Amino acid sequence: MIPIIQLREGQSESRPTLRDMETCVVSLCSGSFVRIPPWFSVGGSLQVARYKNARFVLVEDNGQIIAMASTQTLAVAPSAQVLRKASSPVTLRMKPETSWREGLAILRRTGLEAMLVANETLLIGIITRDTLERIEASQS
Repeated sequence: MIPIIQLREGQSESRPTLRDMETCVVSLCSGSFVRIPPWFSVGGSLQVARYKNARFVLVEDNGQIIAMASTQTLAVAPSAQVLRKASSPVTLRMKPETSWREGLAILRRTGLEAMLVANETLLIGIITRDTLERIEASQS
């Protein structure tokens, strides 16, 4: 839940307000996903993702997200290959309060097309580079 902070005139607060959240990646998460065990085949994972209309597959092992792949990446991988081998390890996560500009810079710098948005304990969603680039283009 996004905090709505009531401030009296002259009072200041350093936490984000609802208006500030419009510029944070948490309000822009656009990547749909499914969670699939690492031992699934690429072909089976693609079937599940397409059935659920998901753009990304998160590889989950013992409750932990260990890797991620887009359905585009999986579509060109061998169908019988194990999902874990066809996916990229998740080593970075973006904090929900990251500004969209900073998020775009991170994705460009790392060369990733998408990144998980999460705090210490909760996965919130996936932010994609194309979403942030559309926002950048609309600001121009």
